[in-house]
Amino acid sequence: MEKSSEAGTSGGESSATRRGLSDFERGNSEAKILGTVDLGKSLEAGTSDGEPSAIDYKVFLSFRGPDTRQGFIDCLYRMMLEANIHVFLDEEELHVGKRIGDELPTAIEKSKIYVPVFSKGYASSAWCLRELAHMVECMKSKPSEKEIMPIFYDVEPHDVKLKSQLYVGALEEHEERFGCQKRRQWEEALKSVAQIKGWELKKQGYWNFIESVVREILTKLKIKDKHVTKHLVGMDERVEAVVKLLDVDSGGVRFVLLHGMGGIGKTTLAKVVFNKLNSLFSHCCFLENVQESSSSFGFVALQKQILSNMFGSGFHNGIDDGDGVKLIAQRLSNRKVFMVLDDVNDEEQLEKLAIKHVSFGSGSRIIMTTRNRSILEANYTFEYQVNPLDHVQSLKLFSRHSFGRIAPPNDYVSLSREVVYTTAGLPLALEVIGSLLCHQNKAFWMDVLEDLREIPHEKVQDKLKISFNALNHRQQQIFLDIACLFVDEDKTNAFYMWKDCGFRPDYSIPVLVNLSLINITDDNKFWMHDQLRDLGRKIVCGDTRPIDPRKQSRLWNTEMAVNIIRTEERKDAIEAICLEGNAPGIYTSKEFSRLQNIRFLKVRWGQFDGDFKNQLSELRYMSWHRCPLELFAINFHPSNLVVLDLSFSSITENWTGWSQIKVSKKLKVLNLTNCNSMTRSPNFSDYLSLERLVLKNCKRLIEVDGSLEKLKCLIYFNADGCTSLTELSEGIGGLENLKYLYLGNCKRLRKLPESFVRVASLVELDLSCTAITRLPDSIGNQKCLSVLKLRYTEIDELPSSIGNLKDLKSLLLSYTKIVELPISIGNLKSLLELDVSGTRCLQLPESIGDLSRLKVLNISNSSISELPRSILALKELEELHGNDCPFLEWEIPEDIGKLSLLRVLNLQVTCIRNVLVTIKLPPCLEKLSLWRCRELVVLPELPTSLISLSFGASLLQWVPDLSNLTKLVDLSYGGSDKIRHPLFIQDGPFRQCLMFLPLSLSTLSLEYHKSISSLSFRCNLRNLTCLRIYQCKWIEVQLDGLEQLIEFQVEGLEFLMGFAGLSRLKRLKLWTLIDCPNLTAIQGLGSVESLEQLVIKECPEIQCLDDLADLKKLESLVIRGCKGLLAVKGLDERETIKRLDFNHCGSLESFSNIVNSKIPDECWISIFECPKLSDWALDRGISYKQWKASVQQGPVELRTN
Repeated sequence: MEKSSEAGTSGGESSATRRGLSDFERGNSEAKILGTVDLGKSLEAGTSDGEPSAIDYKVFLSFRGPDTRQGFIDCLYRMMLEANIHVFLDEEELHVGKRIGDELPTAIEKSKIYVPVFSKGYASSAWCLRELAHMVECMKSKPSEKEIMPIFYDVEPHDVKLKSQLYVGALEEHEERFGCQKRRQWEEALKSVAQIKGWELKKQGYWNFIESVVREILTKLKIKDKHVTKHLVGMDERVEAVVKLLDVDSGGVRFVLLHGMGGIGKTTLAKVVFNKLNSLFSHCCFLENVQESSSSFGFVALQKQILSNMFGSGFHNGIDDGDGVKLIAQRLSNRKVFMVLDDVNDEEQLEKLAIKHVSFGSGSRIIMTTRNRSILEANYTFEYQVNPLDHVQSLKLFSRHSFGRIAPPNDYVSLSREVVYTTAGLPLALEVIGSLLCHQNKAFWMDVLEDLREIPHEKVQDKLKISFNALNHRQQQIFLDIACLFVDEDKTNAFYMWKDCGFRPDYSIPVLVNLSLINITDDNKFWMHDQLRDLGRKIVCGDTRPIDPRKQSRLWNTEMAVNIIRTEERKDAIEAICLEGNAPGIYTSKEFSRLQNIRFLKVRWGQFDGDFKNQLSELRYMSWHRCPLELFAINFHPSNLVVLDLSFSSITENWTGWSQIKVSKKLKVLNLTNCNSMTRSPNFSDYLSLERLVLKNCKRLIEVDGSLEKLKCLIYFNADGCTSLTELSEGIGGLENLKYLYLGNCKRLRKLPESFVRVASLVELDLSCTAITRLPDSIGNQKCLSVLKLRYTEIDELPSSIGNLKDLKSLLLSYTKIVELPISIGNLKSLLELDVSGTRCLQLPESIGDLSRLKVLNISNSSISELPRSILALKELEELHGNDCPFLEWEIPEDIGKLSLLRVLNLQVTCIRNVLVTIKLPPCLEKLSLWRCRELVVLPELPTSLISLSFGASLLQWVPDLSNLTKLVDLSYGGSDKIRHPLFIQDGPFRQCLMFLPLSLSTLSLEYHKSISSLSFRCNLRNLTCLRIYQCKWIEVQLDGLEQLIEFQVEGLEFLMGFAGLSRLKRLKLWTLIDCPNLTAIQGLGSVESLEQLVIKECPEIQCLDDLADLKKLESLVIRGCKGLLAVKGLDERETIKRLDFNHCGSLESFSNIVNSKIPDECWISIFECPKLSDWALDRGISYKQWKASVQQGPVELRTN
């Protein structure tokens, strides 16, 4: 992310006029003026060619600057960046001095996790409360996609629950200014978030606290996961075996070597294991293709990647790989890490990646995939040989690719078995050859079979080359281009080059996909197995030895490419070259005069010099990122250029290159993404063949040149994120072939030009987060329009002509000011998705039932009070989101089962009523949420298809049998004293037992059960991994039958006195115990030997914690607000402990005997308000080594590293 160089005053709030704000109260007199946060220079490893837009945010951080900005927010923000989390922080993302009212809604909506930092002054800021209310609305509208994770900075949850005067007074002041309705909205938001389990900082040390926050956010986001292909065969047993070898529950350091021949599935196996286990580690790294990457980019690039993946920070340019080894050894020393090194084949690679120099911390696990099992000494490694698939597995995999089924047809069984035999169980060969034979006749099968029989089993690439040889010349050229140039690259621009070269990609690419030689990912990028990539590059290199790069058609290694172009002789064979150095290089016309046939050129940071007359005539594709402001070359005339990408450059409309490149009359693609020096677009008069124009995130762009109207061939125009753009050129009316128009996040754009009426071929139109207030009547002329996005605009009505959009599939109106949908909405016969969430005055018309193809209807967080009866006519409806509609009093009709395809029904926090037991819910329903439906009296019979179920209401009297819901994974059950068919049965005079639950449950939440005094789990919940119990009046919890439990949370059990069956919890890792005021001891705590994290808060009657010596895996102990705690015993035996946090434990006198303690020196300790334990507050935290010194010698200088 590139940071603004402008300086400003510290952030604060002032009174000003704010415009263009949707539900953030348009017209309110308060605006937020931005300042700067000095977080240091951009991290080397964190820098990339992409500057994220709002759609890329992962985390939204809400805080009141004057309370928290100094220190805490800086540290939290920096750590998130270092962990590769893209976090929205207003001072970083917006220009200094600009109002941000219209920036926030998009950032909030696009983020996945919200982190409000509650401080003493948080509620005094109307801006903070607006942000919070909007977060709550977004989370409720998409509960499976959004999550709020609050931080209680210098307040406690009960303050945010409004049980103290801290926030109440501020809300009273807001009521005078904004009215009682706004106050109620903000109160509800505060109370709602206060119920969520968050983090309490108070006065403990920043660093450990922030580390735990970032770690949990990473776990939630699963940023680290690697992509693996679907339909794996024979993988479960392999994964289980490797996980067993890794034994992550044990201490020490383990190296596991996955070895086997190429194409056997080593990398895929490593990825699956990495995805399964990475959430257990704070520091993870998956280093792909070490052999290839070290040859292409050098070891310094790989060293940077290790540090970037582990910590987010790399190191500066200018140091060699020897320095990198030292830095890695230093940073990884004594840390628990999880690393995967893919395709490591010699000791030099391990040496340069510092593997032999790092003193890894206990618990570290390192996986290496290799074809050379001798790269590490056997004494230090566990080995797993990845063997070929057996015949049954091989036949299944082959059949999937050749017939699209798990077994061949009867008349092909014999032939299939013969083919499978020739592949020797090699997954890659089975996939490629199976795809080659798909839809072919038996004569073709016999020919291929004969070829396969003639090639020995070990010649993997020769077998794969059979499929390459079956391609025609055009398909072969595209395959080689992808292998050398386009792996993990977007396909769009490559298509333009291939078309102009006559390679017919529209036909050739499907052939390559069908033959399993390549794949297209969900984000439109090319993917290719490394064996096939190596095959392509081997073909390019030729069979001669030694390899002569001058005779190669494609040069993908920058170092080799630079050396080759510097040589004197001609290189007529070279067609493509990559010059992507990290430092500027100058390339001369003399050097390029020897490259007469080059059609692909990729440069970064470079410069061209000299006279290029009569050169570059074959060049079709030129990518020049970080292009300088001046072009030194003359006669730079690539006359056949079709793709020009100048993203992330310093160029302006006055760039000297425009006058030379204008000879490129065939130019189809011009990409100027993130050219932030440009205030006006260049003149397009010379690029009349242009089909794609990208001006995305040109933050200073004020004007698009009027010559835009001359681009009669333009199909795609993207100006998303041009936040300074106030109007669009009238020339847009001349774009008669325009299909895709993206103007989202153009915050100052107030209207479409009058000439827009002449644009009639649009397929997608995005006006989200603009200042546009009215949609022109001419929108009905867009007969081909498929997607219309108007989210977060001030539009208050739709023209009736919208009913003319017969091809419209997606209509997104969330958080607009629309008060009524036109009756003509029912004419949208192709509509698949309608989103009116967050609208405040809208009601749905009866004509909604005419949307015969509608699949998704979202009305969440809206003022809608009734769903029309006609909704039952939506036979193809799959998702109905109506959560958090406070006025919705819909009576679920008895015949709702007519919506036979409905999978998701979310009606939580609504006023639905008169639900009958006899209602038959849709048979395919997977998710049902009826949480806090205050008028709900009974639950109807539930379909066995349910995966997730949430219900609870004070008036609820009837619950059906749940034991037959064999697919149910997630259950949230809120209490009601009136239920006549409860899930609890009497189990003795004083205890009740939780029964009638399905075996499939993995997560169970129980809340507000007031009538039960003791609970046991006699039902078979052997798959339950997470149990949460809140606000219940239980005296005892019996935990028998929960052997698989990993996470256990207990909060607000006022009368709880103890637990039974703790010794049965063999897998429990995290136990959180909060606000249990009558709990005096935890009997049997030492029997939970698997426990890694123990958190005890606000349990003032606990006097002693015994048996900690038996918790052999304990890493973190947090004790806060336990005022009666006198002793913590057994910690001195814990060599695994990494964090100790004692806060407001006024009676605690000691926790360690420093003479005999085995607590590691690096263990981090935070102590606050424990007067008998320490005479001074260690609120910032110190290491155990420093603690020992302070006890022995008196206070020492405390530092936080």
